[in-house]
Parts: sequence; structure tokens; C-alpha cells
Amino acid sequence: MAVSYAIPRFQQTPDKMKTHSYVWDVNNPNSPEISLESPSPITNLSFNHKLTDVIGGGCANGIVGIWDFRKGKEPQALTHVEKSHHDPVTHFQWQMTKTGFECVSVSTDGYAHFWDTRKLKEDRVESLQITDFNS
Repeated sequence: MAVSYAIPRFQQTPDKMKTHSYVWDVNNPNSPEISLESPSPITNLSFNHKLTDVIGGGCANGIVGIWDFRKGKEPQALTHVEKSHHDPVTHFQWQMTKTGFECVSVSTDGYAHFWDTRKLKEDRVESLQITDFNS
């Protein structure tokens, strides 16, 4: 089980607020198995359906991150802020593909971004505007 917490109003986040999220083994609930570190509070997490040691998530500052438990608590990959969402990520979901590397993130900025996590630092694969703010 993975647990994350972020204050919904990103700009009101206290300066010294910890940005850690935790993963627990439900058979040993007394202490987390691992603490995930992030440059921004993690708003949501999702386990990879194929790569069981990999978890992905979205952050309050709009970036997407991937963590591999075998490699420690630091993210293995993060999207660049310029190519990420402009608002907090509200949903992160792995796609049911053969490789298990594809995911989608959704934000209150009105966009769904599709990513290949092998190329997460490069750019998103595709973007879909799901809200038209001009109408």
C-alpha cells in the first residue's frame, strides 16, 4: 500500500513541509517498507502492473516521477517542469500495455499527458486537452 499527502493549495504549502510518501507492507503495518523522496509533495501514486518494484506518481508542482524500490528512495526519473503540468497532478495511472512503461497523468490544468517512462526526461508522448477554458 502506498500513501501520499499534499496540501491542495500548493502555494500555501509550508516551507519546511516534508515531501516524503510511504509504502507499507500490509502484513507489517507498524512501519513503512520505504520512504519515497520527491522535490515536491506527491499528490498520488500508482503501482506498475508489470514491474512490481516500480511505482509512479504525480506531484503538487505538476511533475511526474518514477521510483524503483530496488534502487532506493530517490526517484529514478522525473519530468522536466517546463514539459509537465502547470497545476498539481490529480491522477496518475499506468497503461495496460505489453511493456508496462506507458502511463498517463491528469491535472487541473485541463490536460492529460501520456508518457513513456523510458524517455520521461525527454518529453511527453502526447497531450490531450480535456478542458476548453475559452468556451
